[in-house]
Amino acid sequence: MLRHQLISLDLEGLVVLGDREAEHAGIVSFYVDGLASEDIANYLDDDGILVRSGHHCAKPAHKELFGKDSSVRVSFGIYNTEKDIEKLITSLSAATQMLR
Repeated sequence: MLRHQLISLDLEGLVVLGDREAEHAGIVSFYVDGLASEDIANYLDDDGILVRSGHHCAKPAHKELFGKDSSVRVSFGIYNTEKDIEKLITSLSAATQMLR
């Protein structure tokens, strides 16, 4: 659900990594062109949303497959709700506006 909502989000420069059709187990990685993944992660953290930025222990593959040194990874579990997804999307939109 999170993956599909991020893919359908009309956010300039947002790139969701991986197969767009595949169902993933609550993990989504993305980057926003022109913005540092660390800056996005820090903004989300300040808004109470914990994510991870970096190459996620796969630096060579990350660079070769996606052409980027880093991305933001979001992990959702059984205790997260649709409200959490909505908060992430709202905060991510605000982050991109503030950081540009």
